[in-house]
Amino acid sequence: MPCARANLLIVDDALSIRMLLTQVLTENEYTARSASGSLAALAEIRREVPEFLISDLNMPGRSTLGRAQ
Repeated sequence: MPCARANLLIVDDALSIRMLLTQVLTENEYTARSASGSLAALAEIRREVPEFLISDLNMPGRSTLGRAQ
């Protein structure tokens, strides 16, 4: 029986970090999506709730800590 891998959402304002993490996780058979910020992440979560969220805590605009910067 194949091992089920987690569904992940990567949130980071740095494109290179998002691309690298998404690529590495996808190559290891995880379902990985990415978003460039908190608003894009909320849209992705509304579309499909991830099992795990990997996020930069400090981003321009609204951070994942929930306060406006």
